This record gives sequence, structure tokens and C-alpha cells, in this order.
Amino acid sequence: MLPVLLHFSAQTSASATQASLQGRLERRRKRRYGAPAGRRLLVFVDDVNLPAREGLAGAQPPCELLRQLLDLG
Repeated sequence: MLPVLLHFSAQTSASATQASLQGRLERRRKRRYGAPAGRRLLVFVDDVNLPAREGLAGAQPPCELLRQLLDLG
């Protein structure tokens, strides 16, 4: 297992979330990433609802990145 711990706060940005996830992954193809060979990725997210909302729609970009990650899996 390859653990990734994400601790969200009000200052958490989408770019910081993406950097912490991609830092643990290896590039497989042009735009495809995955856990190193023979390992599985385990992501633990603390305080999912904590990132600041933006705009009128109230989107939380770090949470949207996690949603996209789950949709692709």
C-alpha cells in the first residue's frame, strides 16, 4: 500500500491537492498516472467539507478534484 494523507483546511487549494496526489504517483503514459508497479494507492482525506467555497455556485475545487479521481477509478 502507498498511503497519501490529505488534510484539508480553509486555505487548501486545488493546485496543492493535485501536487500532493501527483507527487506520490508515477507517470504511465502521456497523461495517465498510477501507483508504482505492484502497489496500491490509499488516500485518506481529513475534513473534506473544510475548503473554502468560491463564487456564487459554492464550488470547492479540492473536493471537485477528489470527485473526478473517484469517477475515473
